[in-house]
Amino acid sequence: MKKGILQIILGNIIYLLISTLINLVLPKFMTLESYAVLKTYILYINYAGLFHLGIIDGIYLKYGGKDISEVQKSECKTDLTGLILLSLFFAFIILGMGFMASSEILMAYSIGIISFNTLGFFKNFYSAVGLFGKYSWILSCEIIVVFFCYLLLIYIGIDDNAIPYIANRVAVLCILCLFCYFSLELHKVNINEIKNVIENIVDNIKQGILLMLGNFATVCFSGIDRWVVLLFINKRAFAIYAFAVSMEQIVNAFISPVTLSMYNYLCKYTDYHRIKVIKNLVTCWGFLLIILGFPTQYIVNMYLPKYKEAIGLIFVLFAAMAIHTVIKGVYLNIYKIERKQKVYFKQMITMLVIAVLLDLAFYGIFRNMISIAIATFIVSLIWLIICEFKDRRLRYGIKEILAIVALSCMYLFCGTMGNPFLGFCFYLVSFVLIVSLLMKDARHIFFEYIFSVLRIKK
Repeated sequence: MKKGILQIILGNIIYLLISTLINLVLPKFMTLESYAVLKTYILYINYAGLFHLGIIDGIYLKYGGKDISEVQKSECKTDLTGLILLSLFFAFIILGMGFMASSEILMAYSIGIISFNTLGFFKNFYSAVGLFGKYSWILSCEIIVVFFCYLLLIYIGIDDNAIPYIANRVAVLCILCLFCYFSLELHKVNINEIKNVIENIVDNIKQGILLMLGNFATVCFSGIDRWVVLLFINKRAFAIYAFAVSMEQIVNAFISPVTLSMYNYLCKYTDYHRIKVIKNLVTCWGFLLIILGFPTQYIVNMYLPKYKEAIGLIFVLFAAMAIHTVIKGVYLNIYKIERKQKVYFKQMITMLVIAVLLDLAFYGIFRNMISIAIATFIVSLIWLIICEFKDRRLRYGIKEILAIVALSCMYLFCGTMGNPFLGFCFYLVSFVLIVSLLMKDARHIFFEYIFSVLRIKK
């Protein structure tokens, strides 16, 4: 698992660096209005997963824990064919709507559905069978090519039209899908070997529909705060809030390796004592990663002063991500492994309703963006509490609960200091002390692992 995590971390570091450049360069050169349009499209494309009706999730469950040598290429191509046919069906409907409405965004979205879901198929497949190196390569290549195309558009002088930027993203995904197709040598599979496509589609949907709906609810859940800002405030506020959310990629680059590789790992090991130790390690990891909020604060202060309003949002949203690390890395992976799709789906619907009500209530009372971010953080805590009550085998002890409360409060306090360097140092010292005092079972393993990673030279 360690090698898999490091491979994904490497890809995510590249993704992080390039994404950070994109998220700093685009706001600087694009107008607020065009940047808001681009971010709106990105918000929309996150919902494209609804149109595969659970096929990708069914495939993920089917291949989870298997070795690539155990997978038949004909079976893989049959799965892919079914996905593409279903995506084409929905794409043509949306394309027709785009022509009727003369909407370039809808036209791009129709193609984006196909490329987004197809690349999602390959990413999930590589992750499920433990090919983390290839997963990492796709992630890195995607963002690098997108970045250089963005630079070209900026160089040409396109700063007030988001459509070329949207078209660039769609084209890059299409090219990567073709590369993955040939890389897996699926083109060598004879068409006669592809059988029972419709039956295969139905089986994969049955297996994955609840997980897909749960994942879709997760996307809705993670985007509800932006929807509130977009619908109830204005485009300028949305651009600022979307910028704060985009900064989450800095932390997510180091969270994704854990959540992705953990599924493959937990498929093979079911010792709950071991899993509980891992859960505490994941908790430490999440609260260590959010220290990246302080360098982010420095960068915004120095180079993007027009987005200073986003600093407070960034700290609150980063704190919520520390909680999400535990939920996504441990609990959601266990639900998938134990085939508890119904539990996962019901839980996500509950959380979605709570998120909508709390975000609207906080905005209705306080009428500002920071209240929406705070509501998002509170919802994350509620979600963790629900997970804790659902599974007694993995519950935190009193000391771990105190550690989470102390780390959350200390982080938000340090974020209000105004000085990124002092905040960074103060939080780091607090983190080491709190983990050492309240999470003794995990501290030795955690710090030993961190130091071993730092010592790796290859």
